[in-house]
Amino acid sequence: MLLILSLLGLSGCGFQLRGRVVLPDGTDSVFVQSADPINPLRLEVERLLRANSIRQVESKTATTSQIEIVSDTLRREILSVNERARVSEFLLRYEADVRIISTNQVSDTPVQRLSVSREYSFDERQALGAAQEEEIIGNELRADMAALILQKLQLPARKSP
Repeated sequence: MLLILSLLGLSGCGFQLRGRVVLPDGTDSVFVQSADPINPLRLEVERLLRANSIRQVESKTATTSQIEIVSDTLRREILSVNERARVSEFLLRYEADVRIISTNQVSDTPVQRLSVSREYSFDERQALGAAQEEEIIGNELRADMAALILQKLQLPARKSP
């Protein structure tokens, strides 16, 4: 009974599992590029493409969509301090400038700035684990960014009036 109520509650709030990525009509493959071929965000995007059985190619053609990773950065910002003026919360912000070109879009598509962030508490008494925690959160943000990029790729292109 509890399982049924949980499922009803989740479906009522609009929660949906991420489905497979569906490319726009007329697209049969994706070309991913970045200045650095081993850019971690590029590698994560390519991993997601493989996981969704989407063919990757080495150059752009008429039936190829394109993802160009122009830049990406991970920044740490102070979110709050405690009564002793010590940092108690940080905000990690992962930003990427990307150009996503579907097969039915012109190639002069502007670069988009995408951003994902997460806040976390910092306890100075447990400072040894803070670096590992920040690295884990950074990796999760990179995975979220790659999923966001693929989400943008599968959205239908806006038609200009």
